[in-house]
Amino acid sequence: MKKAYQNVGLLTLTGEGQTASLEGKITLHDNFYQKVSLDDDHSRRFRGFPIKVNGITIFMFCLNGTINVKLAFKEYQLRKNDIFIVQNGQLGEFNGMSPDAKFFFIFVHNDFANPLTQINDSVKLQDMLFRDPYHHCSDAEMKAFQHLYRYILTTIQTDYLYQEEIIRGYIYTILYSIYSLSYAEEQAKEAKGNNAQGGRPMEIYKNFISEVQKHYAEHHKMQFYADRLCITPKYLSQMVYKASGRFAKDYIRDALIMESKALLKGGYTIQNICDRLNFNSPSFFGRFFKDATGFTPFEYQQRG
Repeated sequence: MKKAYQNVGLLTLTGEGQTASLEGKITLHDNFYQKVSLDDDHSRRFRGFPIKVNGITIFMFCLNGTINVKLAFKEYQLRKNDIFIVQNGQLGEFNGMSPDAKFFFIFVHNDFANPLTQINDSVKLQDMLFRDPYHHCSDAEMKAFQHLYRYILTTIQTDYLYQEEIIRGYIYTILYSIYSLSYAEEQAKEAKGNNAQGGRPMEIYKNFISEVQKHYAEHHKMQFYADRLCITPKYLSQMVYKASGRFAKDYIRDALIMESKALLKGGYTIQNICDRLNFNSPSFFGRFFKDATGFTPFEYQQRG
């Protein structure tokens, strides 16, 4: 039986900030009153740090400065009044933040309140956030989100009779507010006629990325994804390259490398990783990893 996956990355990255937690069901991080130093060895070693979450939805709010992340093969730089959502099972990397960065993060364990499936229009919301997990809001809107964050913090620290129900209500309020922002963004794009940009290549690219995120651990060959999309491997490669400027096989490789990095940092053995990611042997995996990163798996695992 495969070992349960560990959540890797963000909880460690935000360790310098203040923390509140309700029995592991919801966890809050912020650095409202503390400066996050990026000049010491402890902070520098997390640049390029793999992020993989399981059973958790993460809400990231940037109040000042910049926060650099990579998610689903795309680079994002969060600035003042930006919101970013990491969904269950997604892969990414933390690529640093500016010394003046101010933030608050909310980690919601889906067993407590699965915010992306337990509200109306949840399918539309999940699709919208998969296509674009990044959103921008006004000063007033960010202030409202910050108030909701403080309400959750106060509720965690106070022994209310219906504590969990109150917190769930705040979570859903946050989610509906973000959904409203997303819907307004979609409407604005449609009004400008931008919703059809990219045409057939972009449609295939988005569907391909979705399939890769679901199946990369078991399937490494282009033929599988072409069959899923009912096209030939050659046509898939052409369309993906036309839409993104990168070859389709590179996305499969990147997903495997990012997952491997997360597993290595999570303390998994080479054999564990081969089992999870369907590599024929540790030696084959070792060559694959070194070709992509310049390090052997052991060298990467031992890096600070």
